[in-house]
Amino acid sequence: MEGPLTRTIQRLAGKKKRAAPVRPLLLELFQETEGEEVESYSIPPFRFTVKRARGRVSYQAIPDLSPRELGLLRATVADVSVGLRPSSLTPLTFNGLVENLSQAGAGCLAAIRTPRG
Repeated sequence: MEGPLTRTIQRLAGKKKRAAPVRPLLLELFQETEGEEVESYSIPPFRFTVKRARGRVSYQAIPDLSPRELGLLRATVADVSVGLRPSSLTPLTFNGLVENLSQAGAGCLAAIRTPRG
């Protein structure tokens, strides 16, 4: 005989978890500025440009990634985030965190760091 508690547990256990919304990476939020291009250069994964408009000079950094590279970056960020354990970083410092993240994603991101012609 099935009681109300058993039915509730079965109903909760059978529910599918909602997929987490896909949020943009910070670099996807960068936008181009208006103005005449003065100088431009690329250091993957960014393209840097100096622009002049209405007597002001602005410096922009926008991602210079193909859709495939952006997908690779998203997947790497997700994988590294899942595996990140701040408690394992002793002492927990900003430099230590950056070093850990760099090492964790280095192999996957090697293709992005290659300058394109």
